[in-house]
Amino acid sequence: MLIVWSWWGGSPVPCILRLGSLCILSGRLVALTPTKVMVFVDGTWLYYTLFERGKRCPIVKQFGAGWYENHYIDFGKIPEIISDHLSAELLRYAPNSQRAVEVVRVLVFSSFREEQEVSSQRQQMFRAMQKINFEVHLGSFTGPQEKCVDIALAVDMLHYATVPGAFDVAVLLSGDRDFLPALVRTRQKGKRVAICSMRNSASYEFEDPDAHIKDFNVLWLDDRLDELVTP
Repeated sequence: MLIVWSWWGGSPVPCILRLGSLCILSGRLVALTPTKVMVFVDGTWLYYTLFERGKRCPIVKQFGAGWYENHYIDFGKIPEIISDHLSAELLRYAPNSQRAVEVVRVLVFSSFREEQEVSSQRQQMFRAMQKINFEVHLGSFTGPQEKCVDIALAVDMLHYATVPGAFDVAVLLSGDRDFLPALVRTRQKGKRVAICSMRNSASYEFEDPDAHIKDFNVLWLDDRLDELVTP
């Protein structure tokens, strides 16, 4: 594996490259074009899934209550875990056509209720993501329900699906069924879709083959907590 830096919009972003994307064609060593991946993170869902589910949280079950006092989430591992998963999935589907997997961008979407005080833990999560050059988009809303995050994430995913060369695979990190139409439309534009989630807070439709929303098996972060949670 190589971690390299790519420039997008004047800012450096980390890229995860999996080696092995070389083949011999007519006696010559040829480098195959990497599979470009963009990750779209529902930051609100991720925060509440990691920190606000109490005993139902798989992190609490594995590391105990108060785990955040002597452990932390290494958000920089997320692109690496996704790259590992997609590399294995692509190799399973096409064992004779191994290509690198390059995570070119990670976009995070969340918002805060205007009249509500934001917890320091939530602020720390987004600051940690910004420090590793995740693109964090924060908004605000009034009223009982947050909808701007769903709309912003879906719009960006569909926008970049139409930008030539932006990505080959879109990865949704969420458990919210509201994104299903965006996943369907992204696939209809000729892009492949993957889903990364956690079992106890994901829509059952994520595993429904009749939903036509994904091209790979779901990546369950529950199975990768030893990599994601660090002492």
